[in-house]
Amino acid sequence: MAQARVQPPKEAPQTDETTLRCKDAGKVVNDYYGFTALFPGSLHAYPDSPIDMTDHGCVVSLDDTAGSDRSIDLFAAYNAALDDTVRQATDERIDGMTHDETIDHVILVSRRAMSLGGLKAERSVIRYRDKSTGRPHVSDVVIALRHIVKPSDGFSHTYTVSLTTTEEAYEGDRVTFEAILASWRTIRAEDSP
Repeated sequence: MAQARVQPPKEAPQTDETTLRCKDAGKVVNDYYGFTALFPGSLHAYPDSPIDMTDHGCVVSLDDTAGSDRSIDLFAAYNAALDDTVRQATDERIDGMTHDETIDHVILVSRRAMSLGGLKAERSVIRYRDKSTGRPHVSDVVIALRHIVKPSDGFSHTYTVSLTTTEEAYEGDRVTFEAILASWRTIRAEDSP
């Protein structure tokens, strides 16, 4: 897969180290949580962490039209929920969507085990309706857990790669999502021994 040049945002957000890492020629490199991925095409990427916070990852915009809700989020964090399994982490994600007051008609379309960069992962596809617009959407989410921090008996890091898009754009956006998933890899994290 060829790396694409990432276009700068029309209005540059406040700059910090995270912002610069999201613009690195179609590549996300997260040394803090230990992952990297490529994103194809001339897409814009923005940090999904507030300024002066740790580098959680980037949101890749699939449509820069104002108000667009089509994006892919490459996110990492400490396993604050203390999930013991990927299944448990996925259950929590699905449960969170069923209790989200901004959406309704939540339907779990599929759920399956897979691998994300060599880590055991689980993928779930959920269809729902955005209450504010009435438009049907799809959430396609892959979650993986990783043991990095020592001493620890459990998983210390959670990785989430998620596609959020409209139902009519899902098949096309899924092509980009699959390419990002195929390129996603773990690297040495800051907390690695």
